[in-house]
Amino acid sequence: MSMAKTLSNWRDYVMMAGVIVLLAYLGWHLLSGRFGLLAYFTLAQKERQLDRELAGLLQDNAKLSQQVNLLRSDQLDPDRLDELARKMLHLAHPDDVIIKLPPNN
Repeated sequence: MSMAKTLSNWRDYVMMAGVIVLLAYLGWHLLSGRFGLLAYFTLAQKERQLDRELAGLLQDNAKLSQQVNLLRSDQLDPDRLDELARKMLHLAHPDDVIIKLPPNN
């Protein structure tokens, strides 16, 4: 009878050790697994960063859309066209006053 009791205690210890190992394994993967808490927080931070980047890109897109609308032929402002052409070609109008500044070193 004591032999049966010893085997029963041994099985209990093995079962307890198995449960502890299983819980440790699951806990480890809950924290640092591919879809664990650390990965979740990293992805949440990346999402916030991308949201900020998207907001900046949407602002840039709105500005560029406004510039494109100003250059459409039905809404074309001759003064704006003249200003852009002179700026892009590095030319000046005869009535413009040009002030040369020393280069910044």
